[in-house]
Amino acid sequence: MVIVENIMEGEMSLVQVLENKGLTTRQVEVANLMSQGLSSFEMGKKLFISEKAVKFHLTGIYRKLEVRSRAQAIVWCLPHMKFAEG
Repeated sequence: MVIVENIMEGEMSLVQVLENKGLTTRQVEVANLMSQGLSSFEMGKKLFISEKAVKFHLTGIYRKLEVRSRAQAIVWCLPHMKFAEG
């Protein structure tokens, strides 16, 4: 299964929702990769940042989304994601 942005008319994409919650551009990138199930190490490699930097961004994401864990953050993102067979 592949995750794609939800672009149905009248609905905001995950990126738009995250931006409206006050996430920075980098936090949105990390949250998007997190919602795809990547580890902190894998996210760091994709974004050319350290694993420690990813964890720093995750802390900010959790605070802004008012969640306590990666699992809770992913569940928070789910309603704003569209899934497609791939």
